Amino acid sequence: MGDFIKDCDAIKKATKTSIIVVHHCVKNGDIGGSSALFGTCDLVHKITHNEDDMSFVLESAKVKDGEPVERQMFDIKSHLLFVDNDGDDVTILTPSLVGKEPPEENTAPDVKNLSSNRMAVWQAIQSRQQAGESTHRRVILDDVKALGLTTKNFGRWVQNLVDDGDLMEDAQGRLTTSE
Repeated sequence: MGDFIKDCDAIKKATKTSIIVVHHCVKNGDIGGSSALFGTCDLVHKITHNEDDMSFVLESAKVKDGEPVERQMFDIKSHLLFVDNDGDDVTILTPSLVGKEPPEENTAPDVKNLSSNRMAVWQAIQSRQQAGESTHRRVILDDVKALGLTTKNFGRWVQNLVDDGDLMEDAQGRLTTSE
């Protein structure tokens, strides 16, 4: 990482410009990785992509001089570039230029003992609930299947979330997060 930073500094000096480095977050979504890279940056922004509604949230993680940017959400639109020889659409995604107020951040259940499968169920319910869509057990099961998860233990995942107080289920099979 030290060599990478040194090479970026050399390019900046030679070209009298800035360098933008794109890096991933650690698995839990926090900014992590090399502390040397984070430490040498003057400005760090975190971008969180929301695949459900084709948008992303931009927020400041570090600002050396000046004020952090306001946390904003930007819509992503798909645009047709052309149709290739096979008849397939070739598209490009572009963000809107104007940000808007993002929805409130999810208050996820305590994840220290929560499996990734149960977290997927909780997030599917939370997402549909916030959008005002059906959260019926069958709909959520379909959402979890669409994520590519094997759902033979779906009923157990739901029951564990209900037992732990992270979900509620009514007599009609509608699931809601308990926030």
